[in-house]
Amino acid sequence: MNEDYLDWYGLPMAMTEAIKYRSQDIDGNDYSDVTGLGFSWSGWIKPTNSASIVGHIYLGGELISQNPKRHAKLTGITSI
Repeated sequence: MNEDYLDWYGLPMAMTEAIKYRSQDIDGNDYSDVTGLGFSWSGWIKPTNSASIVGHIYLGGELISQNPKRHAKLTGITSI
């Protein structure tokens, strides 16, 4: 895999909110403008017939190759 030609595109999911990465409590936090990256939070959900509360974290997105022919490896070449 040639990582120079791969990109991750995060997609927002319906009925969820994007996870925020910034925090004022952490010194040197350089994630001030980043939100989401494909991760979404459903919030707290109260299930039926259970005395509990759950939350779901979702990851949605696509790994896209800009130039698929650059991901090959040549082997066994003996001449030009």
